[in-house]
Amino acid sequence: MSKTLNNIALALRKQGLKADRLTQSDLIVQLPIQAGNTSYQFAVLQSVPPVLPDEIRLALQDLFFVNAMGIFLSATATVGGVAQRFYISAPPLTLGAAAAPLFSLYRGNLNVSINNVTYIQNWSVQRHFANEETQFTPFSAGVAATLPKLLGNQTAFARVNPNFVFNGNSKIDVVLNLADNTFAPVAGLQFTDAAGVNVPIAVDRVGIIFRGILGQNSSNINK
Repeated sequence: MSKTLNNIALALRKQGLKADRLTQSDLIVQLPIQAGNTSYQFAVLQSVPPVLPDEIRLALQDLFFVNAMGIFLSATATVGGVAQRFYISAPPLTLGAAAAPLFSLYRGNLNVSINNVTYIQNWSVQRHFANEETQFTPFSAGVAATLPKLLGNQTAFARVNPNFVFNGNSKIDVVLNLADNTFAPVAGLQFTDAAGVNVPIAVDRVGIIFRGILGQNSSNINK
């Protein structure tokens, strides 16, 4: 067991909580983008419906120690005849006006509280803007555009220090506040894949990925 896991296990046992099932894990929460909406409250717990198919929520009996998080635009595309959902770490800059409704996300801020105690306040979403190498090339018959290449182990993630803990038996508030009402879903963004096939992309959700340590059956409900 790593030093981090040992420290977490020791802290849990001091509180009389179970510490025998600690694993590295992720939580993924998403919300549909609604035109004109300036505030998004994400549900972290499995017990709060609806749970979207791509989400990973926290169970009532578990704990999650957050050490990093990423904020993303969540998009859909049909690649090779199969519908896919993937994450974008920055709007396609060269699309100009077509992508403009997505940019206000990065003027927003995130707040996280647990049982009415604030652990993150006015965390700038700009920390998660990452416009790097491209993963799609411009659609030759349309407006030139590129999407950033997403490196799943690092792009658009920021470390959370000090760490905080989501308890499946707690009141968790994760709220994204935007600077104005211009954030809106965008459909029909045109790109081509590596084979030169037209790939229309629709950006329709905003998502947060929390990375850290999951304590299964470790919440205070199991005392």
